[in-house]
Amino acid sequence: MAGERILVVDDEFHLRDSIRILLEKDGYQVATAATGEDALEAMESSPAQVVISDIRMPGMDGIQLLQHIKSRYPQTEVIMLTGYPTIEAAVNAIKQGAYDYVTKPFKINTLTLTLNQALERQRLSREVGELRALLGVYEASKAITSMLDVDGVLDLVLKTIMENTSARGVALYLRDGGGEDLRLRAWEGISESEGTALRDSIEAGLGLYSQGQGKEDFFALSALTLSRERKGLCFPLRSSGKVLGVLLVLHSLAEEAVVKEARLFSIFASQSAVALENARLHQDLVRNYFETVRALVAAIDAKDPYTRGHSENVMRLSLSLADRMGMEPRQREELKLAGLLHDVGKIGIATETLRKGVALTSKDLEEIRRHPEIGARIIGNISYLADLRPAILHHHERFDGKGYPAGLKGEEIPLGARIIAIADAFDAMTNERPYRPAKSPREALGEMAMQSGSQFDPRLLEAFLACQVALASSPEGPHSS
Repeated sequence: MAGERILVVDDEFHLRDSIRILLEKDGYQVATAATGEDALEAMESSPAQVVISDIRMPGMDGIQLLQHIKSRYPQTEVIMLTGYPTIEAAVNAIKQGAYDYVTKPFKINTLTLTLNQALERQRLSREVGELRALLGVYEASKAITSMLDVDGVLDLVLKTIMENTSARGVALYLRDGGGEDLRLRAWEGISESEGTALRDSIEAGLGLYSQGQGKEDFFALSALTLSRERKGLCFPLRSSGKVLGVLLVLHSLAEEAVVKEARLFSIFASQSAVALENARLHQDLVRNYFETVRALVAAIDAKDPYTRGHSENVMRLSLSLADRMGMEPRQREELKLAGLLHDVGKIGIATETLRKGVALTSKDLEEIRRHPEIGARIIGNISYLADLRPAILHHHERFDGKGYPAGLKGEEIPLGARIIAIADAFDAMTNERPYRPAKSPREALGEMAMQSGSQFDPRLLEAFLACQVALASSPEGPHSS
């Protein structure tokens, strides 16, 4: 284990110098200090792997020094020297975190054996810590790269780095909108103002990454040294030859430790870049898909001029109710599409039936009532939209079980379907049909309130009524189209 740094602390010059000479012969790098205060200064400038300290010293004694070292440098092992051995003193030293103690006078072999054992425990502890960190990185990397939400990726990267490394703070900067300028998007262990202030310093070094001029996988910017305890490392978020942003990690590690931990930070940066690119591609795909769905719905609505815009209205009304109920983002996104596509099955209904200018016959009604099942079949054949099938199939069920197509009752009816049923009814009632005039929002809400618990879920209807009352009192007024 030659080459490890050892700090010998003793107020007796001859003893500490003798230990220094003997250990240096074995290849160790040895520093000495006469007092506890000097020892802490030596540790601050260049931390030692093992400290060998006398217990009785003027000023700060060995136990006090031990407490300071274990508090600031928990990985450093401490061996205590004592000329007054007692069981009580030994137990106290071990309780405070000492690796072991050696009684004066001692043979140098006894001290070197204890030193080697301390270094071996430190090595094993370090390797276990590195394995745990790598395992954490592996598990986190799988989670990060599987996410398809940009904000989710950013939050998970911050959390994982803070939990699996010795980082004192993390910030993520992204080039938004395809531009060159970096924007602070997420941070932890650092204030927003600090992160924003550091952006200019980071941008000054960004060319090293994009031009591939750096000799190392990471680059420490001197401008990012905030204090003796907080220094910065920057890592490019590079994917497909493009720099998407920068990962900034604040740390207080010695140079040797930084080189090792930088490998972990570099892995996080690489995985984050892949995940961010995947999330952006997914968002573009969803956006394009949504516009395609909108075009399909417009074509369906065009079959019946009286219901033009109905699907968009149902989507909007459904989302306002979902927001009032605190629906989770993923469910909300599904409801958004389901609301827009709830009447997609009408594409299979005869145009003349949909455009009939008089009250519908029982045969007409029977045909129109097929549209939820037709819609569910259409959606069920599209893998990306398959999860919408229950909401589309059951949006004409009634809370009392007298609806169609399956006669489901109460909470047997999927939540999305119960929400769409309310939005669908309100929009239909407040818009003109060839066989009846439009009702005012107040009239429609009054009628719907009378159907609470029979046609509609009473809890959802109460929330919907509250939404509409809030809208009616807003400057824009109620939305009835």
